[in-house]
Amino acid sequence: MRRLAVVVVFALNTIRVIIFVAGTFTAAMLALAGLLVLLGAIFAGGTIQYSFDRGLEYDRQFREAVTEIEAFEQSHGRRPTEDELESTLRPRDNDTMLASIGFDQCWGDPSAYADLREPDYVLANWRKDWWECYAPTRGLSTLDLDWHHHRFTFLIFQFAVALVGVALLLAAYWSWRLCEHKPTPPGEA
Repeated sequence: MRRLAVVVVFALNTIRVIIFVAGTFTAAMLALAGLLVLLGAIFAGGTIQYSFDRGLEYDRQFREAVTEIEAFEQSHGRRPTEDELESTLRPRDNDTMLASIGFDQCWGDPSAYADLREPDYVLANWRKDWWECYAPTRGLSTLDLDWHHHRFTFLIFQFAVALVGVALLLAAYWSWRLCEHKPTPPGEA
């Protein structure tokens, strides 16, 4: 009977050791994840600034294309073709294209651009994930060039990410507290 009691105590203590090690490891991983998420929240501001700066660059390219189109219309009495516009803009690293009538790939509300007809036109620029569009005759643009809106959106995002980081740190603390009681070595129970 004594031998059975020793085996049971040993098995229970082994389980407690496994739980302690797993709990400690879990607490450490949660703490590490929480710290990484908090660091991400702190240093993510550069991505918002980069996105805003890219928007300004696309806006500059759109306005440059409008200037070229207007100059071409004055000298030739018609709007340039896509190839003619491209040959003028491409040497200046301007990737703006003159979209065809009915172009419906614009970011946001594509129908606002797809429904335009002559003499309106749409300029488009591929942003690696979506098309930015500008319809100068209507003053429509998919670009959000309001820095305060970008900053506010970023602050909400940053706050949400920081909350996730804090929650992970709290979960790590609670996980550590749950396994804080060290297991009793076999034979001392």
